[in-house]
Amino acid sequence: MGEVLGKFRGQGRDGQKKRSVSQMFTQLEEITYFNRSEIKKWYKLFLKDCPDGHLKEERFVAFYTASFQSGDLERKECLAKQIFRTFDRDGSGTVDFREFMCGMSALLRGTTPERLKWAFNMYDLDGNGESACRSYFMY
Repeated sequence: MGEVLGKFRGQGRDGQKKRSVSQMFTQLEEITYFNRSEIKKWYKLFLKDCPDGHLKEERFVAFYTASFQSGDLERKECLAKQIFRTFDRDGSGTVDFREFMCGMSALLRGTTPERLKWAFNMYDLDGNGESACRSYFMY
């Protein structure tokens, strides 16, 4: 955990100065619908599951598919990958805490337009502004 906190405080190996955890919490308070206390709770849970500070797609897919007992495994994996891609705003292949909180904010507390935009982005597989929703639900 010390390594993760060090990276957020600007002591990462790459030499780039990063914001402190406190600054990150302040920023998340401004851009999400969560208060500081809630952000701190989410942060502790996030680091418990992702000690290196990054959620990898494989872990998310495994968690998502295990959370739903019924349904076709292939479809659950496909949907989980689409959800993960929507959380991974920078396309890095991992979801950091900031990306996670922004996604959770939109899903759990966002306005109707924010939720609709998030859902649309999940099905806009190639980013061309057209949803793949129709083909996904075709049998």
